Amino acid sequence: MNGPLALVFGYDDIIKPAQALREHIRATGSVLKITGGVLGDKLLSTDDVVALSIIPPREVLLAQLLGQLQAPLQGVYNVIRAPLQSFLSVLQARVRSLEGG
Repeated sequence: MNGPLALVFGYDDIIKPAQALREHIRATGSVLKITGGVLGDKLLSTDDVVALSIIPPREVLLAQLLGQLQAPLQGVYNVIRAPLQSFLSVLQARVRSLEGG
């Protein structure tokens, strides 16, 4: 590597340093370039670091996972509820017709 070199460290969250660096470069129009990274004992390429920086925060990923797990259950609920809802609608219509006539 030639020229100046900068290092970014992160300890708790492996994604935040990559996101912070990418956001800084974007916001300031800096000439800095990401040339790679280290994650544990693995060397990361520029593309790997950029891919890490694009990953949504943990809370968003957990919410998406919960939504994916909940969708089939919601579908089953709707299938079971539909006949009962239709039957209730018929009963309510019958009650209205008897009260009105």
